[in-house]
Amino acid sequence: SHSLAFGLDISRFYNNNLSENVGQFVYTNLTNFLNDQAASFRATQGNGDNRVLMPGWGVFVQDNYRWKPNVTLSFGLRYDWNGTPSEAHNKFSVLDPTTGTMVALGTNGVTQVFRTNNKNFRPRIGIAWDPSGDGKTAARPGYAFLTQQPTTNIGTSSNPPFAIPLSSSSATNSITLENPPANASTTSPRIVDPNLHNGYAQDWNLTIQRELTSTLGLQVAYVGSKGTHMQQALNITQPGLSAGLYLPKSAAPYSNFGALFEVANNGNSNYNGLWVTLTKQATHGFEFQTTYMYSKSLDYSSLDFPNALPQNSYDLHNEYGLSDFNAKNRFVFSGFYTLPFRGNRLVQGWQISLVTQAQSGNPLTAYMSGVAGLFPGATIRPNVSGPIQTESVAAANTYGVQWIANPAVLSSPCTGSGSTLACSPGTEGRNAIIGPSFIDTDLSLIKDTKITERVSTEFRAEAFDLFN
Repeated sequence: SHSLAFGLDISRFYNNNLSENVGQFVYTNLTNFLNDQAASFRATQGNGDNRVLMPGWGVFVQDNYRWKPNVTLSFGLRYDWNGTPSEAHNKFSVLDPTTGTMVALGTNGVTQVFRTNNKNFRPRIGIAWDPSGDGKTAARPGYAFLTQQPTTNIGTSSNPPFAIPLSSSSATNSITLENPPANASTTSPRIVDPNLHNGYAQDWNLTIQRELTSTLGLQVAYVGSKGTHMQQALNITQPGLSAGLYLPKSAAPYSNFGALFEVANNGNSNYNGLWVTLTKQATHGFEFQTTYMYSKSLDYSSLDFPNALPQNSYDLHNEYGLSDFNAKNRFVFSGFYTLPFRGNRLVQGWQISLVTQAQSGNPLTAYMSGVAGLFPGATIRPNVSGPIQTESVAAANTYGVQWIANPAVLSSPCTGSGSTLACSPGTEGRNAIIGPSFIDTDLSLIKDTKITERVSTEFRAEAFDLFN
């Protein structure tokens, strides 16, 4: 038998943002602050407030077909039309590549921040199979093609001509609150690839469920995913390379800007994981669920801006590494126990809740400092001469701990300084360092007391991160 479902989804995505800048004065010491003698001042003329709207609609159809008593097939197809964003006061600006300047939307024939996405067809299929026919075992393979939700937080209303950065500095600390000099400073706009389109992911999984006893169930699942055309931040003011070295800043495109950060669709990702879950339903006042995950996630960027910027925007394959959120091993236990006390209202109604999480460390990346003068927005990793060893040891001459046990394997890919600074992209891979592991235990003691048939009180005592 068939069970057919279909529908229409009409959406309007809103994103309202406030980004007014009231200015900032910097004083070198307390005395200068009390005497109103600032070393620098910066502010933004205008503001980047915006009210973004993006329309969209979708249609879908799904058929659940019971092929056999123990086999059900599911087929589905969805189509989505995602428009281009608009701003309530037309406060979007885009890069005009012919003049190398930022212009308001609607200027020079540019009518869209990026193109309309109208080719989003998303099929999916799933199977539910009971191999034993006794209702105690289920196998569920599935595949789905998913499209990224529309992008609205593009931030171009904070660009010129709507917001102009101003700044000034004084070596003699002569800037005052009453009348700070304000000169136009170099700006670093954020722009969007005019051909930006929705990224997509292909998800697949195989789940095996088994009833071990009447109150205990086991689930084992393999989960996989591949992302294509994912969003990636690029620095398009980066100069190219010659003989393995970055070209000088004078060779950078769009030299009238500090940096130009572009959101494009150059990224890819993939994920593979094994999930094991054991669930016990409540009996004798005790219930729990515990899950173990063994997984690996890789991508070009996890969009942790500005660390999402590649060290070479012309070689994104060199950015392929562990995702920022990757955790190789993860274990979670949550349990709830009602204490077997019986008697009056003070004795009964006591419960204990326990939640424990333990996981491997998330990956980290070391970056070079002191390379800002190389080119606008420079993000460079060091060279690595051997395996990076990590352990928690006391840091020399500082409080806290030092995580990299052999920092000597990290070295600078740069020579010279100032006007003679020359660098090559570092050999350290993105997210090549694994951070410290994480363990957290939360404990709750709960007392429910019934006052009347319809009124009760609850007392809770909670301890978070109990063993830290």
